[in-house]
Amino acid sequence: MRAPSRIVGLYAIFGALWILLSDRALQLLTENAEILIKLQTVKGWLFIAITALLLYFLVKQQMAELQKLNTDLEKRVAERTRRLEQVNQELESFSYTVSHDLKAPLRGIDGFGFLLQSQYGDSLPEGARHFVTRMREAAAQMNRLIEDLLSYSRIERRELNLRPIDLRRTIDQLLEEKQEQIEQSNVRIDVDLKCEQVYADPDGLLLVLRNLFENSLKFTKDRIPGFAIRSHTEGDRCIIQFSDNGIGFDPKFNEQIFQIFQRLHSESEFPGTGIGLAIVRKAMTRMEGTVSAEGKPGEGATFTLRLHTKAT
Repeated sequence: MRAPSRIVGLYAIFGALWILLSDRALQLLTENAEILIKLQTVKGWLFIAITALLLYFLVKQQMAELQKLNTDLEKRVAERTRRLEQVNQELESFSYTVSHDLKAPLRGIDGFGFLLQSQYGDSLPEGARHFVTRMREAAAQMNRLIEDLLSYSRIERRELNLRPIDLRRTIDQLLEEKQEQIEQSNVRIDVDLKCEQVYADPDGLLLVLRNLFENSLKFTKDRIPGFAIRSHTEGDRCIIQFSDNGIGFDPKFNEQIFQIFQRLHSESEFPGTGIGLAIVRKAMTRMEGTVSAEGKPGEGATFTLRLHTKAT
């Protein structure tokens, strides 16, 4: 039993004994009613004084324990902050290594492959030309994987700039950025915004929308792509829904698709690194938002973003 509980227990026992024994003792001391009333008053004040003293020690004990807990908590927070700073430094070192030490050999592989194709392509046997093409494609895929890994690692380290954002302006920026792809793929886009302000990081939100656009475009390659971007308000949240008419997915995978390196299709069917949607979830989490997905095989998919409309 902890000390405060013991004090409360002792106080309860003391109170019961005080009531039972003190009244009996006063009756033995005198039978004079006037004197008994005065003694009862003294007894009452004495009981209040003892109670106050016990409460004082109880509060003092509680304050001491609280102070100790605060001190321990401050130490733990300081230690965790130190460890986080160390992790951030390690991530920065990792990013530097990936950017320079890993990408340099890839550039060499692709460069030599290009020279083989351009200078000796006609004299190479058909099988050799196929191998060189596969080699360059593999180097390009590894380069995309490294770039996506870098993007994923930077999300946690980059400084957030949470502020009110004009959602329509952000979507217009995305569509302008993707204009060439939209024209080449003949993408049909329907935008209907009933909520036009969100509280988010501008670069983070654009990154989310960009990855959703590219994900939807990838999975509508065998048909004319049709996208719908809609928004509405629910309480203090702006709900943004990004829908497509792509191949969809089995609902049992609606959480798995947001895990890093998780793919529902082979690389030969739909090229990719399996990191895009993981970036979406991490970016949304950092902006104090959420993302979920719904889909059915052959019926497209809908990604739902939930963001605050103002600072909380």
